[in-house]
Amino acid sequence: MRRLALIVAACLSAAFVTPAQAAPPTRAAMDAACNLGADPKAPGDDNYPGGLSPRASGLTPQAVPGATTISAREAKCLIDRYGKDIVVFAALNDDDRLPDAILGLEAADTDPAVQPLLAQFMSQVTGGNKAQPIIVYCHHEQCFLSYNVSLRLVQAGYTQVLWMRDGLSAWKKGGYALAPRPPPPGEQTLSPAYQAEVARCRKDYATYTASDWADLLHQIPTQQKQDEAFKREVADDANMLKICFSNIQRSVYGAADKADIARLVAGAEAEVAGVYAAARAEAEGNPAKYFAMTWASHKPAALRKTLASVQAARSVSETCGSFDFTQPPIGPEHNSHISSLNARRKQYGACLIDYRDNAPSPDTFSLESANTWIKATRRFTCSASGNRPNCIPDGPFNEVAAIASDQNVALAKRKYQQRSEAYTWVNEELRRLNSWIETVNLRIDAWNAAINR
Repeated sequence: MRRLALIVAACLSAAFVTPAQAAPPTRAAMDAACNLGADPKAPGDDNYPGGLSPRASGLTPQAVPGATTISAREAKCLIDRYGKDIVVFAALNDDDRLPDAILGLEAADTDPAVQPLLAQFMSQVTGGNKAQPIIVYCHHEQCFLSYNVSLRLVQAGYTQVLWMRDGLSAWKKGGYALAPRPPPPGEQTLSPAYQAEVARCRKDYATYTASDWADLLHQIPTQQKQDEAFKREVADDANMLKICFSNIQRSVYGAADKADIARLVAGAEAEVAGVYAAARAEAEGNPAKYFAMTWASHKPAALRKTLASVQAARSVSETCGSFDFTQPPIGPEHNSHISSLNARRKQYGACLIDYRDNAPSPDTFSLESANTWIKATRRFTCSASGNRPNCIPDGPFNEVAAIASDQNVALAKRKYQQRSEAYTWVNEELRRLNSWIETVNLRIDAWNAAINR
């Protein structure tokens, strides 16, 4: 069924887009105008048994049951006289065709499933009018394709099926005009395949928006570095676009494609530069829209909370204090002191382990990225830009700037560094605690041994 389903698609691609609206000419009117059937007929196969022929070629009969056989001259007369009130059906797929002809080679297939598809399609073309005149043709008298289609139309109930038996060859021999031939792909117009390849290259390397530039600018604190990054982006994508276009140029396309791709290769750098410049101009012309602080974590309330947690972060020594690793004197009179030191050792060790495993790391990212945004966009604030249109309002900007200051970022980094270094330090401190108590126990054992001698 896949092949049969293509009948409607193929026909629709070349058919009238709306059904015929005017009343079609009658047979009497057509006879009077063009004297249908009067021209001599070429010899035919008088022994043909009738019905659909599985053969595409072979001498055809002189007539299709239920249809009228006409010559190319008579068909030309009808088309000239009645124009689009005559439906022309080409039972072939050929670049040479009669003007306004529907292409429907598949309709000549002998598969029974073709009949309802053809009937449905022709109902759309004719508006359901079974008296609509339909000229059917293929190549010549030895072409059964048009015979089969004519027979199918008769079976579909059409009463004015006109079989142009002598076909396209007789039309050409008569010197009659053909429909304009479509240009080969890429010869006079750009081919779809070529245009798709160009679009892919541009999507990958020449698509840059104001938001793209804003996202990059937010991460670069100085205008000098912003300009340098912008130039690198333009150069990289310009080079990649030129390579992409050059790869297309090495493919085989038509003349129009080749001329166009040569122009695109030569202009790749300028094209990318233009796209980037337009995006940057749009963003920097509307900083309130594109450079506004949009991250929730960078809003003043969130930043204050982050700063408060940074300020509250304590070092391990501030949290757990310290321990005196001096070895105590040994003897019964010192037992209470040693017991107190051991209790402190246990408390100190537990605090160190809890700090190592559970103390949160200060959030430096929010403050750092907000600080970078402040430096990157300060020149677009209303006060710094002379109240240019669409500038960044000073109030919200200064509020963020006060929280994400260099001093507060430095504090966050210092607290983060302390927390990062604490893990190794705590493990070393725990080792010293274990060593201390082991030494105390060894000294107590030695003292006890001495007094028992």
